[in-house]
Amino acid sequence: YLATNHELSQSVSGELHQWGKENIKGYSDLLKEVEKSQVSINSYLMVVVHASNQSSVSNSNKEERYFVDGWFRQENDTALDCTPLSQPQSFPETVTADEIQELLKVFLKEIGIKYIWRQLTIELFLPLTLMNQAVDTWAIDEFGFSPPIGCEYQVLVRSAERLLPTYGRYQGCWQEKWDFLQQLMHGSACNAFVSADGQDLRLLFFELSQKNIIGLKLVAAPPSIGKGSVFAVILRAATPVALWLRESLSLNCQEQIDKLVVDCCIPELPAEVKNKRLMAFTCPPNTHIGHHLSLLWENPYRLPPSIDYSM
Repeated sequence: YLATNHELSQSVSGELHQWGKENIKGYSDLLKEVEKSQVSINSYLMVVVHASNQSSVSNSNKEERYFVDGWFRQENDTALDCTPLSQPQSFPETVTADEIQELLKVFLKEIGIKYIWRQLTIELFLPLTLMNQAVDTWAIDEFGFSPPIGCEYQVLVRSAERLLPTYGRYQGCWQEKWDFLQQLMHGSACNAFVSADGQDLRLLFFELSQKNIIGLKLVAAPPSIGKGSVFAVILRAATPVALWLRESLSLNCQEQIDKLVVDCCIPELPAEVKNKRLMAFTCPPNTHIGHHLSLLWENPYRLPPSIDYSM
């Protein structure tokens, strides 16, 4: 197992491999089995973004700054591991909203070097003010080609507020709705989603609070972001899923969004959204819903370690 540890230097790893070849019968076959077992079935890059309270107090006229932390989580048949990722010393302690994607690139590079993985999902835990960010359109230039990350990975939006200790009082309802989501079969999800288009927020909260409702659809662009918005209602109702367009399009989007929900088994929705984004990459801008499609996907059983940002 040490010989396959990517944290070791190349010289030490090489010596271990040489020792194994000389002293262990069938070493090559054993090594293949170990490496195969270490490939996780599901892998997650979890990036948590929290607003810096100090920047909002001392620099009220300046751009908001954020703490950003990353973890790589691997899940397979026998184990679960969540490892913190390193933020380069060249980056300041807090970054602007535009700089978050630069850190994401650093995290992706680190896990690409250190770990063996497949089926990577990127989860971005964002504060309310950033929930409508087009994170799936961020691109990484490699080999002179830079498709959006949403074409390569399942990119999910999550709420940083759900990680706060004060959100604990909603945990039971959140888990109950998620458990109900897991039970939904093909074709039965249409009645578990409500439309937020043109809705009074109080009525929307009432509808989302029903036990058989686990999701929200929004075809028109959210009229507002942050506190008092539809995303705040989603938080209060502990709704685990939301599917929305970040910009209003002149297409027949309602039919396409409804079809997306109805035609797939709900646990497969992240993969279906990824496919829509990939299809949109071949189309001119604003001619496909995949250009502006966001998915909130809140699994209460998959959370990063807690961090104290009060310092």
